[in-house]
Amino acid sequence: MKKILIVSIIFLISCASSDVKQLSDDTYVLSREDHGDFFSGSDSLSKAVISDANAFAEKQGKVAVEVSSHATAKGEGTSKWASFEYKFLVVDENDPLAKKAVLGENKNDTIEQPKDSYTELLQLDDLRKKGILTEDEFQTEKAKILSRD
Repeated sequence: MKKILIVSIIFLISCASSDVKQLSDDTYVLSREDHGDFFSGSDSLSKAVISDANAFAEKQGKVAVEVSSHATAKGEGTSKWASFEYKFLVVDENDPLAKKAVLGENKNDTIEQPKDSYTELLQLDDLRKKGILTEDEFQTEKAKILSRD
């Protein structure tokens, strides 16, 4: 019974593994399959992978910037499982690439579009508190949001 439990735990850990693979000095890839039930899917999988990539970069005192991503829905392709591959750069938060990704100038931007002004203002405030946006950048973006309403 103990052997079955240990094997089960090892299997579950390996499925949830977040093995980040280094492609070059600052470029990494993280991919994962979702072996969950019928109702699990690529949306939650992609969010989890991106979150793990961000955590990986944070451990190094840096930020993750998307290079590319590819999602496969459950039942598509050669595998019956949903999968998500995320290639990203790990850069200093003051790097121009990091600022472009934050401000949405990068076409491979991973930031979700907020549904309302309140949410967008909260996101901007969070970026300001993390030091990614300066006070001037924050005030400029805030004025844009408030002028739309």
